[in-house]
Amino acid sequence: MLSQLSSKRIDALRFPLIVGVVLIHASGATTALPPAGDKPLWAFELAKFIIHLLSHEFARTAVPLFFAISGYLFFLNFSGTTIQYLSKLKARSRSLLIPFLIWNLLTLGLFWGAELLPYTARFFSGGNKPISDYGVREFFSALLGIGRPPAAYQFWFVRDLIFIVVLTPIIRLLLKNGGVAYLTVLLLAWIVLPDSALPVSIGGLFFFSAGAFIAAAGRDFFVLDRFGGPIVGIAYLLLCSALAFIQNADLESPAHKIGILIGVVCIMRFSRFASSHTLLERVFIALGSSSFFVFAMHEPLLTLVRKLCTPLVTGHSMGVLLVYFLSVLVTLLVCLSAHTFLKSHAKGLEGILSGR
Repeated sequence: MLSQLSSKRIDALRFPLIVGVVLIHASGATTALPPAGDKPLWAFELAKFIIHLLSHEFARTAVPLFFAISGYLFFLNFSGTTIQYLSKLKARSRSLLIPFLIWNLLTLGLFWGAELLPYTARFFSGGNKPISDYGVREFFSALLGIGRPPAAYQFWFVRDLIFIVVLTPIIRLLLKNGGVAYLTVLLLAWIVLPDSALPVSIGGLFFFSAGAFIAAAGRDFFVLDRFGGPIVGIAYLLLCSALAFIQNADLESPAHKIGILIGVVCIMRFSRFASSHTLLERVFIALGSSSFFVFAMHEPLLTLVRKLCTPLVTGHSMGVLLVYFLSVLVTLLVCLSAHTFLKSHAKGLEGILSGR
């Protein structure tokens, strides 16, 4: 049984975690930009440090937490019967599969149209095969994310989540018969192996299973947040700062993944702080209703906004940082505005696009 307090805390987490996802993707091109002419190099290095700290350390807790929340909610009151399993699959087809197909079709259509228009065609580097030249196999590969990321590449998360959900009877069996051992093997595999070593994200499978384990044990989702106190929080800040300072770009390193584990616990503890402040909780919960829509829409919009913003700050000593924050802010505002408009004027469409 999910308590009202825990339900609110989960709802309050959704939008901050989506902002984290946007921050991860915002780092793509900005960190590769060169220093601005004769401007001081220290400003450029400071910008790189801040971007790495926010995008590659703090924000990297977002996706694991989404997997953990998904696993917890799926296994909440899940007895494992065939009828219940099929009922949950049906519900997930509406919340995951249908939006997955629609948004990837929209992205393919957008790219195809943009490649044909002279003004927008210049934004395509030419490194990838044009959509108009796709064969049937390539089209479905891009649509479903088979052998490559989906057309809307952030939907790799939904693709992997769908795959994991299908495997839940096996996951339940493993959790029921040696759950601690199963989770330990997964954890070690995630820490020492590349996340892509399996057809599905190892980290995604571990965090989904961890959330499922907590639910199956009848415990509250936030059972671990008591470990996210001040000392752990300080240790997390120091570890993330050290990794950002040395510009450790290896996101598969054990140190980085240990940082994610600690960060997950700290973010869970943060939700307790948010729930203790009524106004903050209300704002986060209200924005949380748009979280899936923002997730779905933010790319390729973010990339386009970043390309448009870059010329505006050329020559500025902190241009890289300005592009980073400006592109995130504009993307979030556009996505939220689009969601608000659809919710007011086309609620049915908004529900389909948002997986409801």
